[in-house]
Amino acid sequence: MEKNEIQYSPKSRMKALLFSSLLGQVGVHSYYLGHILAGVGHSILLALSLSFIITKNPWISIAAVAVNLNWALAEAIVIATGHGKDAYQLRVRNWKSTRATFNKDDFVIGDWNCPSCSTKNYASFAFCKKCGTAKEIKEIN
Repeated sequence: MEKNEIQYSPKSRMKALLFSSLLGQVGVHSYYLGHILAGVGHSILLALSLSFIITKNPWISIAAVAVNLNWALAEAIVIATGHGKDAYQLRVRNWKSTRATFNKDDFVIGDWNCPSCSTKNYASFAFCKKCGTAKEIKEIN
């Protein structure tokens, strides 16, 4: 770990908790934290829970609703206790988003410096925000 890297996610625990409590069956909290496959799983279970309209078989819908509700509730409890993690496996601990409070020299895992102009870029940027140079991908041997 570099000396300026932080150990906690810049994501807001309050937002993640609200998303999981209010929109847990849709999977919004999973998308917010970067867990795309989990969000897709919630969305598929939501679609299955609405399948009784087409199939007239309530058992698939009841099972999908039960699984999705329990899954969302379990994730809400994990987030509320401060043990939830984002896509970079950093704990979502702070109640407010901390990205705005960082100094310009602070790094979050995944942030990168442009090899051409040395501008600091967020992990989500594929190209440098200043000069447009592509992010270097490091290969693991």
